[in-house]
Amino acid sequence: MGRRAFVVVLACVVVMMTWHPVSAWLHSKDINYDAVEKAWESGDMDDELKEDVDKMHKVKQAEERKKRPNFVGDVGIPQTMLVSMKESALDEFKASYPQIPEPTLSISNMWKEMLLNGGIDAEFFEVNETPLKVVVKIKRGWLAEDLVEFLVNQPQVDEVMWDFETYYPPGVDEKQREQEKQDAIKAAQAKQQKKKAAKGAKRKAIKTEL
Repeated sequence: MGRRAFVVVLACVVVMMTWHPVSAWLHSKDINYDAVEKAWESGDMDDELKEDVDKMHKVKQAEERKKRPNFVGDVGIPQTMLVSMKESALDEFKASYPQIPEPTLSISNMWKEMLLNGGIDAEFFEVNETPLKVVVKIKRGWLAEDLVEFLVNQPQVDEVMWDFETYYPPGVDEKQREQEKQDAIKAAQAKQQKKKAAKGAKRKAIKTEL
């Protein structure tokens, strides 16, 4: 498939998908967000705009700590999160769009375009040899919560890890999921211990024969 055709197909996919606009706090009348964005891009910010940025930072930081008492990050700095896709995500995408290559990259590009349409600029990075995981970085840390909200509402997403917390799609029983994770860890540890014990018994048997 040519690059032009790929872009056209991807654009069609994005148009078919929907996303709620960014949170209402972004449109506060007390902050000139357009000017802040332009100044951020150019690297030139006067004292008045710096006050707006400080106000934006403090408001969002306070909101985040109120919502999440364990929050230890700083929404004013770039944020990084890890997205885990559902086991069926890539196969379903390939079945729906067989003409689009590299499903992980294509899904990431689709999300990026959708986010840009919503006013959020994020970077996506594939994780080596783990096609179901994607690292997402956002320079404007105060938009991280909106980014998480977007991601967990995508049909391909299983969970999002950000700032030592895990976020799940709406309707998921979080306690059950966490219990399943703990059970899986215990099962893996038990399997490892069993394997280690078997190796020890085998070595002991060999020594006895000698």
